[in-house]
Amino acid sequence: MARKENRKPRTVVFHHEPEARTIEGLVGNAMGFADYWLRMEGEVPLTLVGVCPRGLFTHNVEHVPTEEDKEQFALESRLLLVATEAEACAVITEAWMTLLPGIKLPALRSSEPSGNIEVVTVAYESRAERTFLFFPIERTALGVYAALGENAAPEGMTAEGRFSNLLPPKPPTAPQIHSAELALAKAGVRIAKLESDPKEN
Repeated sequence: MARKENRKPRTVVFHHEPEARTIEGLVGNAMGFADYWLRMEGEVPLTLVGVCPRGLFTHNVEHVPTEEDKEQFALESRLLLVATEAEACAVITEAWMTLLPGIKLPALRSSEPSGNIEVVTVAYESRAERTFLFFPIERTALGVYAALGENAAPEGMTAEGRFSNLLPPKPPTAPQIHSAELALAKAGVRIAKLESDPKEN
């Protein structure tokens, strides 16, 4: 029988991060979150990072996700991007990537195996562009996390699947925003006000 869990209420909080409005800024924030989780918890939760008029926000799955969790996360992410009128977003995942025989990626160190590599992926999208990046996870000889390597994805690479094309193609209308807010509330996701006034920072 499928495992059933009561989902805890979650609050989406906004942070004033002006630099996150650029692709470099948003990806940089995403990598900062990934680095923090790897250092503090040893793993990266499935996470959405979005930027909207109210600021930067994150939404994640706090445990190893089941297929049902992943589907719910994708649904909630789409709703959040509508409800917040998001301009861009990035989905962060931790994964094992298998390289086909003979494939060499210049950003990988020659000492790394050419088969399976442990990576953090970032799928970025805005209404103007989409890109997919992956960063090898570097560990010590004892297996302790050390750092994230340089992006090893070929230029122009994009992602497909349930965590892609999350952003609505056009800015949402007021009725669409209201409907998304109601659906999120039903799912136990509350949208908070801006964390702090930018004038106070």
